[in-house]
Amino acid sequence: MKNIFKCLCTFTILFAATTSCLEDADDNDNRLPRPNAYERVAESTEHTLLLEALELTGLDLTFKNSGSFTVFAPDDAAFASYLSDNAIVMLADIPRAELRNLLLNHVLQNLRRDADFTAGYTKTSALSTADKNLDMYVQIAPSLLLNNSVSITRANVSASNGVLHFTDKVLALPTLATLVAANPDFGALSTALTQQNLVAALSNTTTTGTNPAPFTVFAPSDAAFQALIDESTTDPLNSIADLLALPNLSDILLYHVVSGNAYRNGDFSDNFTVDPIATGTFTINTTDGTAITDGQGRIVNLIERDITGVNGVLHSLNNLLQF
Repeated sequence: MKNIFKCLCTFTILFAATTSCLEDADDNDNRLPRPNAYERVAESTEHTLLLEALELTGLDLTFKNSGSFTVFAPDDAAFASYLSDNAIVMLADIPRAELRNLLLNHVLQNLRRDADFTAGYTKTSALSTADKNLDMYVQIAPSLLLNNSVSITRANVSASNGVLHFTDKVLALPTLATLVAANPDFGALSTALTQQNLVAALSNTTTTGTNPAPFTVFAPSDAAFQALIDESTTDPLNSIADLLALPNLSDILLYHVVSGNAYRNGDFSDNFTVDPIATGTFTINTTDGTAITDGQGRIVNLIERDITGVNGVLHSLNNLLQF
């Protein structure tokens, strides 16, 4: 009898806890259905522009549906800054498909409270022109920071179909330049791109002209820069500063960039020849992982693959390529 009583008590506690996750309380502590994500936005006096954007694009229906979303919700000041920065008078002036994709860049398809995030890239619901989900980079220390620019002003606003995090800026669709700059593991690469005036090139979304988008970037991490330094004890490269001082640094960087094609990892096969912007080619093999044989016959491995921006795709490397 005691065991039965204990089981009943346990069931009652678990049922109450589960029910409370889907309910809020009024002033008299009466249990009320928890608002959905759309209703959370609608009840906020600081998110009227987000509400307008949802209704303009039909995403208000999505935010009302059942699900388990994570929504980054820019406030009115954030939208006002975005419109001003892009010389747009009002939200209705943005083409609907473009506005919809911008909003989807603020939505993850699983529920993540602030403590659930880990540092690194994560896929949003927005799509590239090739219909691949875009990435954002999440920093978790000292606090959550998205793409190195967007901060959380209020976290963990619960909804019946997910959770909202209020933000101080709009999450613009990321270019490859954005995704490199946001990741602290690409510190040396980011410095090199800035120094060689190549940030604008990797921000380009134009698909015509010289070196058009989309791009494939084979991106060496800081560890990759160090690996090249450690590779030889007889060359003059003893520090990352020595690498950044090389007179042909621009050519070295452009040997890591393909113009006009966004090659995803699944596009590669054995003896796949890559023709980058800089002079020379290199070969990719997929027999044992994805490995590059560069112009000097060295083997360099892809570490993280298919990091997607609005203008192409990025793969991280464990060493620099040499032509």
